[in-house]
Amino acid sequence: MKGITGVHLFTFRPVKGGVLATTEESWAGPPVEADIPGSQSSLDAGLKDWMRRLKDTAEMRSGCH
Repeated sequence: MKGITGVHLFTFRPVKGGVLATTEESWAGPPVEADIPGSQSSLDAGLKDWMRRLKDTAEMRSGCH
């Protein structure tokens, strides 16, 4: 979205039986400040979707279902 600066971090850590993936993201800028609850809701939904897609893809490629 125009006027928003975002920082995104994915972290992958090997754990027994697989990999633990975590993600963090922050947004800043006038559009975010104008609607903090709406921006937070959009950010949360996007992160959940990315992690679900990452999990689905990893499991499909590894043969785990």
